Amino acid sequence: MGSHYINKAILLDERDIEAEFGVSLDKMDELREFGFEHLRSVSGEWEFPSVDQIGLVSERFDKTCLLDPEDRQLWLREDRGWEASLHALLEDLGALDQETRARFRKTGDIDHLIGEVSWRACDAIRAESFSLAITYATTLENCRVAGLPCFRARSTFTSGGEEDGHDFRSRNYGPGRRIIAEIAFVWD
Repeated sequence: MGSHYINKAILLDERDIEAEFGVSLDKMDELREFGFEHLRSVSGEWEFPSVDQIGLVSERFDKTCLLDPEDRQLWLREDRGWEASLHALLEDLGALDQETRARFRKTGDIDHLIGEVSWRACDAIRAESFSLAITYATTLENCRVAGLPCFRARSTFTSGGEEDGHDFRSRNYGPGRRIIAEIAFVWD
């Protein structure tokens, strides 16, 4: 019998890691070392289901590091940097098409994104595609606070449910030093 996986994307920031450990993260290797330790401290200990830490992608270094390339990653790949990883996540979790993703990444205009996705949610409801409407609503749920779509509030984080993203930063520091960590809850 196989295992059941539910992947989660966790939004972090280097500044929280530096504050926790009293270090300056000047290299990707340092980010890898302290980033995974920080991820353990903020996501908690789980006995069941087990948790696989899959990888991190850094906005500043534009690199991904995977703990084990054989793990079941959904959004992070060794050959993807920040933008490609974020685009994969926004497409998968937010059902956002290439044009919408590119426009948002170019402008960062949250108001425009909310307006556009809200119209799509209304169209989905009119077409009775309710699961798509829910996906759009979840995409926007914490958008203003996180500064990015698809990252829900930390308080909604669970081991179950659907694959989703959560903002675990102490606050929104803005762009530049954000990190996306991917983990998987595994039921053996």
